[in-house]
Amino acid sequence: MKHMKKIIPTLLILILFISCFAARKTYMVDLNPVSKVIEVKENKNELYLESNQWMIQSFKDSEKVIQFKDKESGVISGKYAFSPYPNYNTHYNMVETKYFYALIKIQIKDGATKITIDPIPHKYETLESFDINILKSNLLRDVNSMINSYEKFIENNSSENW
Repeated sequence: MKHMKKIIPTLLILILFISCFAARKTYMVDLNPVSKVIEVKENKNELYLESNQWMIQSFKDSEKVIQFKDKESGVISGKYAFSPYPNYNTHYNMVETKYFYALIKIQIKDGATKITIDPIPHKYETLESFDINILKSNLLRDVNSMINSYEKFIENNSSENW
């Protein structure tokens, strides 16, 4: 009985130690760009203003997101962070939050607008047993959610004539 009291804590420490050094694998997460064309009965100027308004409402700091905009050519583009994920930093023995990033481009002309979101390739380190397809599916869901948000905003604003 006396030896059991020593064996159990030793086993628990051993299991914890081994799990800290579980096999890790680095994946390259590289998704294809996703685009959607939205046709509405508005001119280029109105769509440009609405697209800017959507960017302001969709991002906490739209000035940091928008990297280029040109009303004459009908282009707004930038880079934003999405899909936060926990990253275990073994060097500092802590969990930190990291983000995936994507390029966003809105092209505008009379009667239509096109939004393209292009996730930036990213190295993702996790346990070897992790199913990377689940992560890719979640990222794609987030990209499509952003595109749907833009589409709804544009369609709702185009129906408001006051």
